[in-house]
Amino acid sequence: MPPTPLDPTTFASHQLTLLTHEHESSLAQTTSLTSTLSPKVLQLRGLALLNLVLLNTRTGLGGKTVLELGPDPALTAKDAEGEAAGLGEHGIRVGDLCGIAALPKGGEKKAEKKEAEGKGVRGVVTRVRRGEVWVALDAERDGQDDRVPGEGGERVWLLKLDNSAPHNRLTHTMTLLSSLPSSQRTPLVDILLGSSSPSPVPPPIDPDPSPLLGPLNPSQRQAVHHALSSREISIIHGPPGTGKTQTLIVLIQLLLQQNQRILVCGPSNISVDNLVERLGSALKEDNKKVPMIRLGHPARLLPGVLNYSLEVLSRSSDAADILSDVRSELDAKAKSLSKTRSGRERRAVYAELNILRKVFRERERRVVGDLVREARVVFSTLHGAGGSALAHEAFDVLVIDEAAQALEAQCWVPVLIVGKTKGGVGRMVLAGDDKQLGPTIMSTGSGKKDGLKKGTGSKENGAAKNAEAPTANGATEELKSFNVTDNKGTKLPSLETPLFTRLLALHGPGIKTLLNIQYRMHATISAFPSAALYNDELQPDPS
Repeated sequence: MPPTPLDPTTFASHQLTLLTHEHESSLAQTTSLTSTLSPKVLQLRGLALLNLVLLNTRTGLGGKTVLELGPDPALTAKDAEGEAAGLGEHGIRVGDLCGIAALPKGGEKKAEKKEAEGKGVRGVVTRVRRGEVWVALDAERDGQDDRVPGEGGERVWLLKLDNSAPHNRLTHTMTLLSSLPSSQRTPLVDILLGSSSPSPVPPPIDPDPSPLLGPLNPSQRQAVHHALSSREISIIHGPPGTGKTQTLIVLIQLLLQQNQRILVCGPSNISVDNLVERLGSALKEDNKKVPMIRLGHPARLLPGVLNYSLEVLSRSSDAADILSDVRSELDAKAKSLSKTRSGRERRAVYAELNILRKVFRERERRVVGDLVREARVVFSTLHGAGGSALAHEAFDVLVIDEAAQALEAQCWVPVLIVGKTKGGVGRMVLAGDDKQLGPTIMSTGSGKKDGLKKGTGSKENGAAKNAEAPTANGATEELKSFNVTDNKGTKLPSLETPLFTRLLALHGPGIKTLLNIQYRMHATISAFPSAALYNDELQPDPS
């Protein structure tokens, strides 16, 4: 029986409604704290740092200004050895989005405080040390009134913020899907929507298997074969301890031997970095040099993968020299601002900085473009794959690890945005386990949308009347349920339904391979999860 296709417009509109409601719930939690609590209380809760001063400025990736902040020495306590106590206990971490503004004075009125905060800046935390925190600014100064907080010697405070960029990219992706003409759909998109069925995978016939398959067990070998032979979609179901990561590393190596270009994604930085480290080690053991690159803000990457990041590669590549001289000049000009007092001089420095940043970004764009084009394997988070670096790059295979932990909308980002002018991605491999943790959902209701209804028995041509009561993990039964339909009775997935699960329900077990040998638990312990979750198919390794 052929699958029931999803209407892309209805499906995308439903996802947009749920995503918007989820984002509003997250914003409400942050806003309720920042709007009602004083800076001092926010610091006690680990959300802010007070009494900071600007120590230095420098130029980072993309020509962005990096502020180096530290506690005001005049207010910093000394420890038993007479050294400054540093920043103290706090919850600011590398990768956090934050705002920096002049510290409000005790006698300031509310209007004055808001005005001061309005002159603040936003950025991403790139480094946290005992007595320093570095922030790369999102926007650059371009005039004399855009003085960075702290540039005049005044004390500032840093506040952790909610990041709207991922939500904006997801809504952009779903908007693209809702208006995607059928003539522009790739075979993969039709498979994901259920408009067509996946091609059958032939049985393995290779009498001389690759030595890379030697360490793998039969189910792992079958998963690799299925992923190599599939024309559109393949799912590797890897319960804990079954060697999913090792299977993916072998798969990627074999794809490279077939001269395939691969985009590897995951819902989180840690899921991607784990694969970068493992593949880098495997290639090094085989004495193979494969151009590979890790996209993403270096502040959010593990130390072990920084050598594959754009920032490091752009500094160490053959073309790095064309950037170093401009970067040095930018740093020197930025530092001179703190010593420039007159408006005329500051305007002149800002004008020079703008010209230098434009030159730097243009040169860096060429360097980054060359690095990405030469890479045979590109790693990125699902959200990061929607950036400009991959807009004109095509890939033979898209591999998504921990796919069952990703929102479905996240998985559509590399499918719809990557390589729009070059054919995008050819086929997809999803790896994960939908019997474990699913996507993290913060909202306690699904929102409302005209034309959608909950349950097949409702006679209302509109939204569900009421949101269901929250479940233990903060989601509602409405968000968790498959039983949300459009006017034609087609079931629409909730936010908690990952693409991994929906495709299995849509196309059946023929697109999946279960890794059935687990190496982590004793047979007595593994018997229960095997029976309860995996139909007694999960077996312990005899050793």
